[in-house]
Amino acid sequence: KKPLTDIYETESGYKVICDLQGIETNDLTLESKQDKKLLITAQNEEFKYRKILSFELPIDMQKIDYVVRNGVLELNLYILTEENIENF
Repeated sequence: KKPLTDIYETESGYKVICDLQGIETNDLTLESKQDKKLLITAQNEEFKYRKILSFELPIDMQKIDYVVRNGVLELNLYILTEENIENF
């Protein structure tokens, strides 16, 4: 199932809101697909979700904040900067 997803640009990157009804944090996997793509997979005994998100700018996969509350995933993604690349 492809979850309903909203993506908002922020000063430092992107905020993603994803409807994953029936999913808890431990059911979730986030995986980088190149610098500008993120694969979200979530599954348990009842539900299975998969979504690939594409972004204009590369994302810093070392710095992702997320929380799952009441079946809603909130992700804060940060743009990969030259400074981040040097510290990587």
